[in-house]
Amino acid sequence: MPGNTILDTKLNLIDDTDRPVYEDALIQDYLAENKLTATKDGNGIYYNIVTPGTGTEITSADARVEVAYKGKLLTNTVFDEASTSSPVTLTLSNTIKGWQLALPKIKAGGKINLYIPSRFAYGSTPPTGIPANAILAFEISVISVTN
Repeated sequence: MPGNTILDTKLNLIDDTDRPVYEDALIQDYLAENKLTATKDGNGIYYNIVTPGTGTEITSADARVEVAYKGKLLTNTVFDEASTSSPVTLTLSNTIKGWQLALPKIKAGGKINLYIPSRFAYGSTPPTGIPANAILAFEISVISVTN
């Protein structure tokens, strides 16, 4: 940075001694900065139902869901995705807890955006490419459901 350059920054001090409260504040900041709206459920997961869907409901943890999705960090870095032209089929019980809790809010044909605290994602032991204790954002389209 050249001399005499003006640096403008915003600092937001958040108490990180209570991780759920800390992560909730980070999610709220992310939503505000990106002009997004979402509802917080009783577990602390934020969601926005884009389309509720009209197909089969997800009624079981053993449900098989065919989905297209994009997973991002709060830096908007995409860490994983599956397109509608190449969706993936998953057993709901084999997904992160945030998906298990939130996907039943929609039916087949539905779309939902999720903002998942780390305790319902990968916590302190994530797979390669995701930082420990990362809050995850997902755009998910449920193509089909088999209970």
